[in-house]
Amino acid sequence: GRRIKLDEIASATLGKSKSADGLQSIIWWRQGKIDDVVAYCKQDVVVTKDVYDFAMKNGYLLYGKNGEKEKIILDTSSWEKPVENNMAPTLGF
Repeated sequence: GRRIKLDEIASATLGKSKSADGLQSIIWWRQGKIDDVVAYCKQDVVVTKDVYDFAMKNGYLLYGKNGEKEKIILDTSSWEKPVENNMAPTLGF
């Protein structure tokens, strides 16, 4: 019943934090700091990939809860299997 933030997972699992959050990137965008937004997005992708790679290798992730780390066991066996209908959803614009 709870959505765990990427930063909570990355921090507990990898000891890495995101460089900022989505709200900060909106502020940078409105201030015209496009390079900061691009850097934030790139670093976010790197952290996401590192979390994914850890999960694939180890079969679990960690997240912080009440000052302690909790383990999330994952079945990654089908994560990279091809699917017959590999249609990606698209936006209608």
